[in-house]
Amino acid sequence: MELDFLTVFVSDENKAGKDEEYSVLYMDMENLINETSQVENIGNKPLDYKKLENICLELWKTTRDLRVAVYLTFAQSQLNGLRGLYEGVSLVEWLIVNLWEEMYPALDPEDDKDPTERLNILQILSPNMMQSQGISLFLIALRDIKLFKELSYTLRDLLFVQGEIESVSHDINTSVFYNETRMASKNEIEENISLLNMILSVLEHIDSVIYEKTYQNYSFSFDALKRDLTILLKFYNSLQSNEVTFNSEEFVDENNQKESKIALGNCLDINTYIPQNRQESLLLVQRSIEYFRKYEPTNPAPFLLERALRIAEMNFIDLLKDIEPSYVDRIKDVLGVSKE
Repeated sequence: MELDFLTVFVSDENKAGKDEEYSVLYMDMENLINETSQVENIGNKPLDYKKLENICLELWKTTRDLRVAVYLTFAQSQLNGLRGLYEGVSLVEWLIVNLWEEMYPALDPEDDKDPTERLNILQILSPNMMQSQGISLFLIALRDIKLFKELSYTLRDLLFVQGEIESVSHDINTSVFYNETRMASKNEIEENISLLNMILSVLEHIDSVIYEKTYQNYSFSFDALKRDLTILLKFYNSLQSNEVTFNSEEFVDENNQKESKIALGNCLDINTYIPQNRQESLLLVQRSIEYFRKYEPTNPAPFLLERALRIAEMNFIDLLKDIEPSYVDRIKDVLGVSKE
């Protein structure tokens, strides 16, 4: 999205252009969202984000409408991740800062220019969880954003691992999750931290501008959205401050001269390397699974290695249940313990 080409008036004579609310294209935009927002379709009927983007960009040629900007933000966040989200909320910010009086939906002078309709549109991005009884399609989709380009983990996975949500649709080994993400690209971590800080700054500015434009009568804090983004930012910051490197211990050479630690990094000698903790051991098992799946897809080894990863998280009773559920009942019989 070329933000510089979008943050301009429709024309000098008519800055906000025309109201497209009842145009065919505008209704196409809303129908596209509404069909996907229906409870029975969530997760079963993916939103066509490219189509949504194209409709919004076409509408933007003739109108400066808050709903169009918000839906374009939605599309961009899914097509281009955090970069798209930043550009989207920046467009919303530009609209509110520069065209508060002129943009659509228009303020009604007979209703004291009540901005409630506009604030309700912003709830598409960040619903008031105390009042909203529906489902936030945007936040559901946002949680599918990948944490890193080269890893499959998403924001939803992070929220699950950190205990913020109760379940995800697939199994996640917590130890492997943390070890794989800790080894992600430092440059990508820094870029994501920068983007998140900019996004949060834009959201704060939008809130302050609304407060100013409405003469301190209204505000919009984006609490639900900022909550997820802040968790993500703290996660990236933790990775940056605890950079993982595999280092050898200090050693003494033939002349008994102490040498400094050697950073093994990509030069790790797998023939001599010994994992230093439980997490590193589990990560090596996970890497082995990935190797067999990629280069020896018919090899049964991944099945056994995945079982080993599951067992590593179990206590003795859980292990017995996994091997043979009836063992636990038999032990209870021997010990005279009630099965209830």
